[in-house]
Amino acid sequence: MAYVHCHGVPHGKCNWEQDDFWSWSYNPIETFLDYVKSYIWPRWVGLDREFTSKGKLARFFVRVIEKPWPYSDGVSVKMSVDGGVIPKTMREHQEFSWSLLGRRFIYMIRKFRTMRWWTWSSYLKARTAGQVACPKCGNTKLCVD
Repeated sequence: MAYVHCHGVPHGKCNWEQDDFWSWSYNPIETFLDYVKSYIWPRWVGLDREFTSKGKLARFFVRVIEKPWPYSDGVSVKMSVDGGVIPKTMREHQEFSWSLLGRRFIYMIRKFRTMRWWTWSSYLKARTAGQVACPKCGNTKLCVD
């Protein structure tokens, strides 16, 4: 579906946005339930470093491990394209699956709090009544993508 966002006045000065309009096929609750199906079993999940938790509690839920580099034949040392030797190990950042669920739950709650117009029809009704404005900067020309 589409989401509403603001560029502000002058253009590009406001970064307010809300999640996509809700429908029966898309809403944060359904998305969260998909995450529950994927991450309810307790285990360590490999993630990109940028997507792992940050902050004081992260040390309990995030770990970095050394894994063998995935060689093509598993025996000989391969050369990289530029002629250097490929390392024997690589680092992998992992986060505990329940930590991921907790962060997704918090993200879902934030989506609830930032929603101004939950459905496309409610947005159109508010726009027709002249009640559409950015809650952060007051801009009345919001973008819908």
